[in-house]
Amino acid sequence: MKTKKMKTHTLQLANIFIVCALCSLFFAPGTSTAQVINPIIWLRAGDYAANATHWHAWPDTSKYALAMPGGTGPSLALMNYNNALRIDGSFAGFDQTIDKIRNVATIYYVYHPDTALTENLLWQLRLNQDKKIQLTSKRLNQVWGHVDFLDSLSTGPRLSSTFIGWSPVPADSLGVSLRFAGSDSLKMSGNIAELVVFDKRLHGFDDMVWQTYLALKYGITLYHADYVCSNGDTLWRYAENKDFCYNIAGIGRDTILGLNQNLSGSFDDILSIGTATQKEVSGHNPSRIKAQDFLIWASNGKDLLPVNTPGLEDTNVNAVLERAWRVQPSSNTARNIHTQLFLDGSNIPAQELNKCVLLIDPSGIGDFAQPGIHYIYPDSVDADQKIYYPIIRWDKDKSGYDVFTFAFLVNDSITPVLPPPILPGNGKSAAGNIIDENISLTSKGNTYRVYPNPSKGNYRLDIQCDQPTAVKVEVFDLSGRLYQSYTGEGSDEYLFSKHIATPGFYQLRITTSSQNETLQLVIQ
Repeated sequence: MKTKKMKTHTLQLANIFIVCALCSLFFAPGTSTAQVINPIIWLRAGDYAANATHWHAWPDTSKYALAMPGGTGPSLALMNYNNALRIDGSFAGFDQTIDKIRNVATIYYVYHPDTALTENLLWQLRLNQDKKIQLTSKRLNQVWGHVDFLDSLSTGPRLSSTFIGWSPVPADSLGVSLRFAGSDSLKMSGNIAELVVFDKRLHGFDDMVWQTYLALKYGITLYHADYVCSNGDTLWRYAENKDFCYNIAGIGRDTILGLNQNLSGSFDDILSIGTATQKEVSGHNPSRIKAQDFLIWASNGKDLLPVNTPGLEDTNVNAVLERAWRVQPSSNTARNIHTQLFLDGSNIPAQELNKCVLLIDPSGIGDFAQPGIHYIYPDSVDADQKIYYPIIRWDKDKSGYDVFTFAFLVNDSITPVLPPPILPGNGKSAAGNIIDENISLTSKGNTYRVYPNPSKGNYRLDIQCDQPTAVKVEVFDLSGRLYQSYTGEGSDEYLFSKHIATPGFYQLRITTSSQNETLQLVIQ
């Protein structure tokens, strides 16, 4: 009876972990000084060469999984900007010999099936000729029977986390091995990205560290769970972010687990965030992520519909999305990461893409009609209708997090419409006057941004410098007359809110200790 009870418990554990394929159990780790437990098998798609017969493990490259003959071998694919292996449904799978294993195992497996309807082989642990433990997308087949379950109906990537235990069985001459990504009798159709196997049960801190690593790397949300770095730092607390617990993603660097995620997005969201390129910060490259630093963000899960919002400070827009996002740096140094934001504009009319405004609320309240909201216009739009917003630093006021969303100009039917063009792409205003600069300028590590532009009178000048410096701003009209002047001292960041009453075209000449730059401003 004791053995039977243990087996039943094991079945229940396996069933819980797989039914909640995108979830993690919740623990409260606090801070841990324990070392991360090392796996006995660790295979990453980034270490596999296309059409190779061997998939070498990491970091011990003397271990490898052997590609079995039969069918078409894997090709290379991507999953959240990381390498994955494309399995076409005919491949016979990989086989990994296991030298030693106890009577328990914890297996993490990241995959992306082509469809939720077809049964796919995930992995099969061979104990001997007659005893096998097999996990598919529909059931767990164990030595003593099987458990049926419904895998997630999501069409996105999944993180499968399984703990299994079994009674000792005699070994045969072939030994213990793990077959995965297909077999002779059951195939796999989709992508696989990473396989991690331990010869013990992982729980608490260690389980959370490995699930955090895999979830952030491949854009998979852990529901009702904390995100924990390998050094013991809690990156994202579910209890403090219950209103923002969807589409969780992040960039960061975990040197212990070899993670260096510079660009990321949740697989079912409309945006990605990445570090600014070296070119965009003029060689200073402050966007380099320091070890164990992270930026984590998540949405409130609401609809992607613009809602009329009275009182917005920028009169070029009058509605914001219901969906909003919270972004949270893990440390003071993480606040210094310069980022770009990429928005999927495929559902926005092409002529309106450059009027989609990023709104950032530094207070974290999410009231985008209040004073102090930062308005950031697109820097560019590519051929795939991806909208780019550089260069952004998050939580500059050190309040803990920012909340952001997007704003549009909509008519009564809540359909985005484009205002009359003021600064078309040929470099001329509607009146035919030459305009050299539109909204922002990046030079020698400093970023200058004036918005809204054009404006009804009120405008803001946002200045971010690579080091503290005095700043002087002089505003001239077209005749060269000095219209207004203002200064700032002792900071590397300035946000000036000003007003110009007379419509026309103005030059903002900005002087710092290292350079002089000019922006153009249109007052309607």
